Amino acid sequence: MIRRRIAALAAGVGAAALVLTACGGGSSASSGGDIEVGAYAPLTGSLASPGTILTNGMKLKFDQVNAAGGINGRKVKLTVLDDTGNAATAVTVANQLAGNKNTVAVLGSYGSSIGMPASAALEKAQVPNVQSQLSTPDAVNRGFKYLFNTYPLGEDVEKQTFLRAIEQKMITPQRVSLVYIDSPFATAAAKVITDQAAAHGYTVVSNEKIQPQQASYASTVTKIKGDNPDTVWLAVNGAEAKTLLTNMQQLGFKPTNLYGEGNPLIDPTAMASVGTLNDGVLVGTQWWPGSPTQANQTFLSDYKAAYGGEAPPQMAPGGYQAAEILVAALRSIPADTISRETVRDALAKLQNVPTVYGPVSFAPNGQLQFQALYLLQNQAGTPVVVLPTAEAKPGTKVQGYLAGAS
Repeated sequence: MIRRRIAALAAGVGAAALVLTACGGGSSASSGGDIEVGAYAPLTGSLASPGTILTNGMKLKFDQVNAAGGINGRKVKLTVLDDTGNAATAVTVANQLAGNKNTVAVLGSYGSSIGMPASAALEKAQVPNVQSQLSTPDAVNRGFKYLFNTYPLGEDVEKQTFLRAIEQKMITPQRVSLVYIDSPFATAAAKVITDQAAAHGYTVVSNEKIQPQQASYASTVTKIKGDNPDTVWLAVNGAEAKTLLTNMQQLGFKPTNLYGEGNPLIDPTAMASVGTLNDGVLVGTQWWPGSPTQANQTFLSDYKAAYGGEAPPQMAPGGYQAAEILVAALRSIPADTISRETVRDALAKLQNVPTVYGPVSFAPNGQLQFQALYLLQNQAGTPVVVLPTAEAKPGTKVQGYLAGAS
């Protein structure tokens, strides 16, 4: 059902605007008409699936708000533009959204390589923007005033997942191969793993930056297999993950540990067609569907009701949380004084806002303050919690990659 919705949605969008939630005509930002919010994401191209799922999460929250009467009596009108997964196009559509004087805020795209330049354009236009997928430290080290980033920085992800698993002797890597796409986030995360090698008792024996969307990575896999690692660390998208896993099988390469940065390696949508090749993969992430919090369980139920009974894919809660945060800021502003400046100030003042990922506050640089992260492992086709241990089932142990394979 989700894939059918995505295909239909992407096919009808092209590079034009898609008004996902629209009620009434436009009006000035501080009047009593609709509150106009913009968003941009890849709705066509190779990243159409995660981009559309991301905006589905945004749409769900705003639909809920509007069904309940809006924000102080005003409905939210969400306009999404297709950035096609291209950085230059993302800047163009960000400027297009900023050019509408009634747009009081913008929600951001999929991935640092898209969000970094687009957020710079929105900063120049002085438009508050909530970015849900920026994970490179450079994102919040630019002195920006209008950027609010809800994704943990790469260093935090590594410290709470891969490196903590080593510290707790859940895995004991000695020789580590790094394979990552040419993106700001992946490059920054790989640097953390390299810098922490001596302190955590391993040696980086391969450091391979790959180009995304290649038909084969057999040469890269051959190279790292020859380096004889016991652990492979990946920072790639779903498309690259599928190709790499397939190439590894073809070349008979099965390391003891395989770690995937972010969600693609446990996302059924992203991993369609790989069979059991992702069994035993360890994944660092900020969300998993089984989190027992009430906010998460409510989100799961609401998403299933809105999207044909299917569980939300990994990108959906990121879009939903970005909308939750913006809604909280908008609710704190008198209805007749909503503007770009008042929205920016309200976002900066948010403290412990409840969201699907947990409570949210922002540091002075606009970065989400500390939030617990998960280390999951795909065991027999099901992601299970490894860290934090408080949420892991008793007796849960880390298995080797493809431990049951011959």
